[in-house]
This record gives sequence, C-alpha cells and structure tokens, in this order.
Amino acid sequence: MEYTIGKKYKFEAAHQVRSQVRSPCLCHNIHGHSYTVEVILSSDKLDESDMVVDYGYLDDVVKPIIEKLDHSFLYADLDFTEFLEKCIVNDYRTTRIPGKSPTAENIAMYLLTEISSKLQKLPNSNNYTRLKIIVKETEKSFASVEKILK
Repeated sequence: MEYTIGKKYKFEAAHQVRSQVRSPCLCHNIHGHSYTVEVILSSDKLDESDMVVDYGYLDDVVKPIIEKLDHSFLYADLDFTEFLEKCIVNDYRTTRIPGKSPTAENIAMYLLTEISSKLQKLPNSNNYTRLKIIVKETEKSFASVEKILK
C-alpha cells in the first residue's frame, strides 16, 4: 500500500528560454511567470500521527527552496549574457538552474534534486517511497519529474 500527500507552492520568476527548437518563438525574450509547484510525497507507512508527514515539516524543507527562486532571474549554462552579468554585479536575485536552458523541465529537476536531498531530515524519512514535482508555468502548461526513493 502507498499513501500520497501533496502541497502547492507559488513563486514569481523571470527566465529566458534560449534553446528553442520552434521558430519564431517569443520565449527567447526575457519574460516571467507566476509559477505553481506541486510537491507530491508518497510513503509505504503512516507515521505515529497517521500521516505521511506533517505539512509543517514539508514546509520546513520546501519553503526555503521556493523563497530562493521567488522574484529571481532563473538562468542556465547557456545564459551568461551581458544582462546576467549586470544582474550579478548589481546583486539582483539570480538562481542557476542546471541544464542548457531554464525550462519548466529543468526547474522541476532542480526542485526534485534540492528537495530530495533534504528529505532525510524529516521524521520517518525511511518510509518515503516516491517524490514527484510538478511545475506549472501557466494554467495550461506544466512539466513534471518523479523519483523513486526506495
């Protein structure tokens, strides 16, 4: 048996998708989104309170990561431009997203990596079986990644 919980988080950020295949596309311009992130965690056992994990504990892990992204310019390996250099020099918020471009897929993978590396700090973490991240750029478009934890 597997139990699953989920929680939504929101952040605002700008990015520039430089590795577009389709042309012409406006996404190569700097633009922003009101992102919604869903963190979905599964467990094969409930804790002593009959929960996968208390949502407050999940917030302790996820909120600092979301706060780092909020009102930030998301960039990737191909993005070191004059604009990005000015952002860094002027101490504007920037966050490097691993990959060629800060796509929704790469943002989801970044969140999966960051969150999964911190899950072991939570109570009963040895019971967690699966972590899924869904990143929504708009109401109609999303990307997701999933990791089997045991």
